[in-house]
Amino acid sequence: MRKFLLHSCILAFLVIIPIYAITFFADKGLQKSNDSYYRSWNDIIAGKINADVLVMGNSHARVQVDPFILDSVLHTNSYNLGLDAYPFEMQFTRYKMYCEHNAKPKLVILVIDYFTFVPTTVLFDKFQFIPYLGNPVLNKEVTSLGMPGYYHYLPFLKYYEFNNVAVSGLKEYFGVYHEPLAVYKGFWGRDLDFDQQQLDNLKKNKTTFKPELSPASVSEFEYFLDICKKDNVKVLIVLPPAYYEFNQLVTNRELYVEIIKKIAYKNKISFFDDTNDSVKCCKKYYYNCTHLNRVGAKLFSNTLAKQLQH
Repeated sequence: MRKFLLHSCILAFLVIIPIYAITFFADKGLQKSNDSYYRSWNDIIAGKINADVLVMGNSHARVQVDPFILDSVLHTNSYNLGLDAYPFEMQFTRYKMYCEHNAKPKLVILVIDYFTFVPTTVLFDKFQFIPYLGNPVLNKEVTSLGMPGYYHYLPFLKYYEFNNVAVSGLKEYFGVYHEPLAVYKGFWGRDLDFDQQQLDNLKKNKTTFKPELSPASVSEFEYFLDICKKDNVKVLIVLPPAYYEFNQLVTNRELYVEIIKKIAYKNKISFFDDTNDSVKCCKKYYYNCTHLNRVGAKLFSNTLAKQLQH
């Protein structure tokens, strides 16, 4: 029996140590990757940003507000923290992680859409969080959205359903392959043409969109504003342009805008409703109904920068 136990321990050691080593090297590799999903997280944790102006939001921020334009016009140092598909709670989590490792900004530009203040129960692109689960702030948020809590104790299991991600991390760590840089200071410009099929399907199916606000999310946002006020960080809310035919599918848009105006007024912050920007009528500036392509993003970023000048 003693011999069996000894052999079992040796076997377990020979299996577990390599697995933990692979997990460690995969994490470290992804933590220096230029991949569009990891670069911003890596910049945050490495404390490389220290921006005067931070852009927050979901994909409507990430692909539509170009820090190069903001920096050029405003003579500032900006960074885009946009996080695809996530509402305010996860955006706030990213901001808290940013403040752990970087100097606090002077201004936060929160780019919203019609569902920014509606909590999600889904972990979109959850593989992007895998290398950073050691951060308590992030771990708490993603666990609340369904990330298995036991990953904290058995970290090698987190790559079970993401073998390809582990391989990418190992390639990065050992210098086999390095992802080319696809983002600039968090901004991911998209060189795509307009998706006419998406618009046609929305019309054909008579799809409509009703803006929503969750009291819990609004409360979380006001808590964020309290923190910013204590830290002397100004906050600006921006509702960006969308292709005009999409706006026709949004019910109660005016009511939603009025509610956002009231929230802004109550908290003494500015709100820019840019849905009527001149780019709204030009398909050539969009890659789908609600997202500007790289050319459109540059135009809108220039407009936003000039608004900030006044």
